[in-house]
Amino acid sequence: MKLKLETCFSPALYEADCHTNSIVVIIDVLRASSAICTAFANGVDSIIPVAEIDEAKLYKSKGYLVAAERDGYVLDFADFGNSPFNFTREKVEGRTIVYSTTKYR
Repeated sequence: MKLKLETCFSPALYEADCHTNSIVVIIDVLRASSAICTAFANGVDSIIPVAEIDEAKLYKSKGYLVAAERDGYVLDFADFGNSPFNFTREKVEGRTIVYSTTKYR
């Protein structure tokens, strides 16, 4: 049996019944979702999503850990960017993280 290699550009678009005899590579176009999943896998208590930089800064001033980036660059006040490698158990376990990421229009 010969397998096909297919790509899927979102986990939401994957339909198992449509990909029989295939190896499917799901490309996570929203890197934030990988970082969030990694944070939960490493014991983060909760994540508060915020849209605006000023709101993330306000949470930071209240002592929250903040993950914030725009166009792939970590903002200067943030504790983390959007790389899943940042969200280690030592840094996030039992904590709440405020998360702000690039908005695409």
